[in-house]
Amino acid sequence: MSSVRMCDRCATVFSERAEGWSTFSGSTRRKNPQTGKIEMITDDLDSCPDCTELMTMPAPRPQLLPSQVEPHYETDKPGE
Repeated sequence: MSSVRMCDRCATVFSERAEGWSTFSGSTRRKNPQTGKIEMITDDLDSCPDCTELMTMPAPRPQLLPSQVEPHYETDKPGE
């Protein structure tokens, strides 16, 4: 029998035998309220196959503006 995990993003419960799930580790700098010092807190994030796919899909690149923008003026009077 396999163990189960819960997705930390959408709360879906999934089997560890499921294909495509992932786990991530990350660190956050936080101020300890008792000591007042900044500490690194390491945390793990489990993601179900659907959330893993969403997080690992490449994002579209933003379009760059032309290096030189020419102003365009519209006139109120026709023919000008």
